[in-house]
Amino acid sequence: MTKARRAHVTESRLQRAIAAMQATGERIGGFEITDDGTIRVFTASSAPATPANSYDSWKGNGS
Repeated sequence: MTKARRAHVTESRLQRAIAAMQATGERIGGFEITDDGTIRVFTASSAPATPANSYDSWKGNGS
């Protein structure tokens, strides 16, 4: 059984995704990179209101 490898996301791929969103005139609210290398850029109005993971939840509580 082989272990699935995480996709490698480069800084240039992330910069291109952010530049494409900025070109639409929308304000960027955040972004997410998944294990398979998918980059999701959220507008300020559509950014997730809840933290994406348990660390963010913990950090948001001032811990």
